[in-house]
Amino acid sequence: MTRILLLTSLLFTAFYVSGQDNRTIENLKELLDDEPHDTVKIRLLNSLAIEYGLNDTSESKYMLEKALMLAKEQEYSLGIGLTYKTHGKLHFRLGQFNAAIDKYKKAQAQFLLSGEEVKLASVTVDEGNAHLFLSDYDKALNRYNRALAVFERYDNVTGKIRCLNNMGIIYKNYGEYNNALNTYNQVIMLSEQLQDTVSLADTYINMGVVFVHLSSYHRALEHFNKALILAESFGNLKQQTMALMNSGVIHNKLENYSRAYHYYEAALEISRKLKDKVEISKCLSNIGTNYISQGKYKLADDYIREGLAIKQELGDKSSIANGYNFLAQIGYHRENYEEAIELDKKAMVIKREVNDLAGLTRCFSNISRTYIANNQFTQAEAYADSAILYAARTGSIEHTSTAYYVKMKVAEKKQAYKDAYHFAELYKQYSDSLLNENKIKAVNNVELQYEAEFLSIENSSLKMQAQLDEEIIKRQRKINLAVIIVIALIFVLLMFFVYYQKKRSQHYESIQKKNQIITKQNLRLDSLNDTKNTILSVITHDLKGSIGNQLTALSVLGSEEFRNEEERKLVFSRLANSARLSLELLENLSLWTNIQEGKIVSNLERGLINDVLEEAAGLFQESFLNKELTFKLEIDNDIYCNFDRLMLKSVFKNLLSNAIKFTKRGGNITAGIKSNNTRVEVYVKDNGIGMSSEESGYISSGKIAKMKRGTENEKGSGLGYAIIKKFLEYHDSGINIDSKKGEGTTVNISFNCDM
Repeated sequence: MTRILLLTSLLFTAFYVSGQDNRTIENLKELLDDEPHDTVKIRLLNSLAIEYGLNDTSESKYMLEKALMLAKEQEYSLGIGLTYKTHGKLHFRLGQFNAAIDKYKKAQAQFLLSGEEVKLASVTVDEGNAHLFLSDYDKALNRYNRALAVFERYDNVTGKIRCLNNMGIIYKNYGEYNNALNTYNQVIMLSEQLQDTVSLADTYINMGVVFVHLSSYHRALEHFNKALILAESFGNLKQQTMALMNSGVIHNKLENYSRAYHYYEAALEISRKLKDKVEISKCLSNIGTNYISQGKYKLADDYIREGLAIKQELGDKSSIANGYNFLAQIGYHRENYEEAIELDKKAMVIKREVNDLAGLTRCFSNISRTYIANNQFTQAEAYADSAILYAARTGSIEHTSTAYYVKMKVAEKKQAYKDAYHFAELYKQYSDSLLNENKIKAVNNVELQYEAEFLSIENSSLKMQAQLDEEIIKRQRKINLAVIIVIALIFVLLMFFVYYQKKRSQHYESIQKKNQIITKQNLRLDSLNDTKNTILSVITHDLKGSIGNQLTALSVLGSEEFRNEEERKLVFSRLANSARLSLELLENLSLWTNIQEGKIVSNLERGLINDVLEEAAGLFQESFLNKELTFKLEIDNDIYCNFDRLMLKSVFKNLLSNAIKFTKRGGNITAGIKSNNTRVEVYVKDNGIGMSSEESGYISSGKIAKMKRGTENEKGSGLGYAIIKKFLEYHDSGINIDSKKGEGTTVNISFNCDM
């Protein structure tokens, strides 16, 4: 479901709410002018301060000063406490957390004097929230427990929900995920009892974050979608921001970077409209990490530093540490290892200070990875051991996987191959658990269910409208019958009959149109299901054989029963070739799926096309040697064109892979580039088994071909030429295949280039 429409509706809602606020302020001013009682005036002044909020902070402060002066003149403790509490909320929304705490404490003193225990507990929760944003988790937890005892004594369900939800956040930050989930389950029961949809949406978001830390991405996305549906239903923009942003985090982890970016951008636009600095800083950081994942480090650095500046202004310690972690990632990828280690260690100091176990685990894991890249193996192993220890306490699969990878590399450097093999097994176990086919499928199913739910709602609405139209027709018939009985004149009867026919025809056409819309929606649902089933079918059919071969080869290697070194090398060679084919299959499946879902976006840039062909050919050097193929690269000169590097590389890889598969051992393969004025021709030629004209015509059309084995039983998915066809369309280019059975194949691609 497109997020553009969602964003448009959210912004419209924001402007509408703004208009509503202006009317509320005018109404409150009128009530204030007419109110004779000072105690009521104090409450009205506080309400006005809240309505002005961040849109006019000077006016908000003026209203609070008037309210405080009036309350002190009357020695009205309850009014003084109420005003201090409102002033604290204003500081909190401005990110001035220490100032907010000072006001909240003054409010508590006044509520204590007036004997207002429930109000005292409520402002104690507010103080706890400020400590929470300052990462003073122990103080925050102390305030929530104090307030919770009061709310339980008075059976105040709303207050209990507030305390428990925030306590769950602290348990999550401590890495006590089971405690967090148990606490949130209590909140869900209380919210459903109270029918409090706002608290319910908050809880779904908080539980989703815990499931992200547990690497249970499909369950996390289910909770974020539930929260988003609730937030959209009652127009809560803050919750929509949080649900959208967290959904983006999941898609980033699943490498759906384009979709993650759309979620983050939608969340950022709403946060800017709300002037919510906390959420703005989170959105900026998340967009930055999304760019890190794509290797766009300059953009990533800009976004993360902008977000970090806001975090430092707010004094949010834990978030500041996260910012250092993100900058350390950029340093790591740019091979600035010393800078990366220094930044992660700065983050580690803060994470220790706030007792953030999950954050400490991330720091240990990142530092160990950087040390191994910098060939500092002793330090790398020490930090990896710490990461494993803390990851076990927090249940972090992701950082456990990284730590075992580092341990494996250290063992390899020490030539402790038995230990290296053991750590490799553990690394594979945890990395497979972190992100496997089932999890990706589950997340995709959640997305499909979310879209299907909205389509079903639309269908139900259309069906109800069609039924209503049918009822209108029935009523119209009764009216017509009554008119016929009353009016006996044939002329009037005839005119009424014509009128009746015309109306019935209009209603019939209306029903037909609605039925057509319903049919289209149903077809769209069927298409979504067919796409999912096709993907599952291809994965099951094509990967089964490759994985079976690999398992067999691994069993042979494990047995160590080899007659000679050549036999062992042969098994290794076949295992590597099978793994490469499996990887090629998965890459093509991923590209094909992204094409079907419209997630592929071209990025045409001017560059040297020679480099792309040479880089693609370099990936198959081992394959040429294994199959004893003679490969020749023919390039006239340096040729520059506008092209998408990733797409063109995928095209060349698929062409070379096909040539290798269908050329017999000892055969010849030639790839080259020719230029002629503004035309550039890239060709791949082999003397392999070739194909019939029907086969070449079928695959030239871009359809998914039937799976065909190579000369040595190599497998393929049949998706390669479909991907090539689609990517060449982005370059306004086509493909020409010249092939004959038994004589080989020549594939030509022609581009327009300004030489």
